[in-house]
Amino acid sequence: MVMEDSIAKAEIEALLKIPGALKIITNIHACGGGVHPSIRGFNFTRCARFEFSLTDVRHFVLHDVTKLEFFERNKIQYVRAHSAPYDASDGRKTEDWTEGQITNVLRRLQEWKVAH
Repeated sequence: MVMEDSIAKAEIEALLKIPGALKIITNIHACGGGVHPSIRGFNFTRCARFEFSLTDVRHFVLHDVTKLEFFERNKIQYVRAHSAPYDASDGRKTEDWTEGQITNVLRRLQEWKVAH
């Protein structure tokens, strides 16, 4: 494991212990227009009038990361970050997740801080 990955792994594990420190930016719209523009019934007008634009992370629902899975693929360290299960719009329990190389995922899970 490269030194940068070792540091990122230690950092992401430490941040997981702080509730709310790591968040997944979902594709679910917080504007009230609907879950996603590709789903029938989405309210584009409401979405356009929302106080935060589509380029602002506050336009989307954020989910706290509650679990990390580390794995190796082609001698490269990866992590999969999971949110707690939640009720989806269709009533099913689901969870969000994101994965990638540890340093990239660590950066991605902290992008929400830019707007808050």
